[in-house]
Amino acid sequence: MTIRPDPSQENPMPLFVLTYGYHDTPLRAERRDDHLAHLGGLEQSGHLVAAGPLADLSGGIILLRADDEPSAQALVDQDPYTQLDVTKDRRLREWRVTVGSVTG
Repeated sequence: MTIRPDPSQENPMPLFVLTYGYHDTPLRAERRDDHLAHLGGLEQSGHLVAAGPLADLSGGIILLRADDEPSAQALVDQDPYTQLDVTKDRRLREWRVTVGSVTG
């Protein structure tokens, strides 16, 4: 088991977890390419760690790196799925890794 060092001794960019569900709308399929392009841009900029749908396709999870919660929220707000209200029950929370590691 890998125990992460005390975060006060490191200065990594914080991680944020976005969880969400989907509204029943044709916009989900129609704007999927735009959503994926947005995520690709976040990956290129170093803000996206991982993203994907839940196995039952009822929603998804996006793991982001950002300076603070307002910055993470701004990244979420730029997503076409957020702008078009394709997603619902969005919840953004800061997440601290204690055991294991996250790369990306």
